[in-house]
Formats: sequence, structure tokens, C-alpha cells
Amino acid sequence: MATGTGPSPRSVMLAQRRIRRYSVLLVLLVGLLALSGCRLGAEVALDVTAEGGGTLTLTLVTDEEASAAAAQADLAVFDEAAAAAEEAEGWSAELADTEPGGRWLQLTAGARDAEALGGLLDDLADGLAGPELRPLDDLTVDVDDEAGQLTVAGVASTALGEAVADLGVDRDAAVAELDDALRYTVVVRMPGEVLEHDGGTLEDDERTVRWEVPAGEEVAFTVTGEQPSELPLALLAGLAAAAGLVALALAWRLRRG
Repeated sequence: MATGTGPSPRSVMLAQRRIRRYSVLLVLLVGLLALSGCRLGAEVALDVTAEGGGTLTLTLVTDEEASAAAAQADLAVFDEAAAAAEEAEGWSAELADTEPGGRWLQLTAGARDAEALGGLLDDLADGLAGPELRPLDDLTVDVDDEAGQLTVAGVASTALGEAVADLGVDRDAAVAELDDALRYTVVVRMPGEVLEHDGGTLEDDERTVRWEVPAGEEVAFTVTGEQPSELPLALLAGLAAAAGLVALALAWRLRRG
């Protein structure tokens, strides 16, 4: 992972504690879905900058049945998650009701460099993990300044562990339920054109790759993209300044003439 100035050990510890508090909602909802046949959409999106930092976003959407089942079970997980995110350093939350009666939650955090972003990814992976499921693992962001490339890699999973039996359902039956109920997606947006990616779908902008994670399976993903250089922008700015000076000089000479 690229080196840089990351968050302090204390802030990382506090962030991990708070993220674990609200990110475990995914595990709770997966268990709820396996029992009720409701629907959940989950997306982890990573928007990487040229320096290797970027924005990490977790979006969760439930339908009306899932919201009703959660309320009946006294699981106000979205509300608790939003409140915890507001308290967590660097994280923000947006929470809304959807039609007809579902809920939408988006948690967002940003990092200035690869080391800080790697810390956020590790925190989120640990926070989402539970004995039933580990949705994210082995996440890395590597910056190769010499080659002018960035690489993002990781593992996304909906494979259920043996502990799912504690929810009172058979693991194979739970996977079958999740196949209908859960839509889990990982999206990585690179700062420049994607050069290589394993699996996934490259979108029209040629910078974004999307992976759909099937129920009960594990998907390893890697994407390498160009690292945009700031030199062309600096050069254009210099040329613009030079052109402005030339224009001023010409105007001054015309006035004297």
C-alpha cells in the first residue's frame, strides 16, 4: 500500500468502534432477509483520486416488507446507523424513506491519500464482518507513481458461514433466499482510464468497473487504471498566463503608438 500521512491510531480505533456499531446492520438484515424473504440492495462504491485517496460510500436500500419486518422485530438499524455515522469522525449519513414504504441509507467517508483510504477500507470491512458473513476482505489501494498507475483489489462475498445456523435456518436454504432477496454490488471508479480488470463490467466512461456478487459466492476483484498527471493542466495554465502577458504588452504598445 502506498505510504502517506494517515489518521492517528486513536482516531482509527474510535472509527473502528463506531463503524462496527452501525455497519453490523448488514449482517442483521441478511439474517432478517433469510427469514422473511424481503429485499435488500447493498452497494459499496469507491471513487479513487489520482493520489490514491478518494471517497468510500456504502448504500443500503430495503423494500416495504423488509422495513415492516425490521420494525416488528424492533430493529431500527438504519436510524441507529445514521446516528452513529454522524458521531464518527469523517463519516456522514443520509437517510430517507422510499416509495412505497422502503428505506434508503447512504454512509460516506473520504480520505486524502492511499494510506488513509486503506484505513477506511479496513475499518469498513471489519465493521461489516460477522460470524454469519464477511462482505468485504483483503482490500488494498496501491499507487505506482513510476508507472503512472493505480490498482484497487479486494474480495466481496455473500458466502454464509456456519454461524448462520444460529439464525434458525439451514445455510443452503438461506443462500436460496438471498438469491432472490439480496443484490450486492461493488463499484470502483478510477481517476483515469481503466487498463485492466478481472471480471466485472466496464462502464461507458471507461473509468468505472462494477461487480455483481452472486448469493453464496465470493468474488475477487482487481482493477488497474491510469494515474492522471497534473502536468498538462499546469502547462495549460502557464500558456494561458503567457498569452495574457503578451496581450497586455500588445495593448500597451498600441496605446503608445
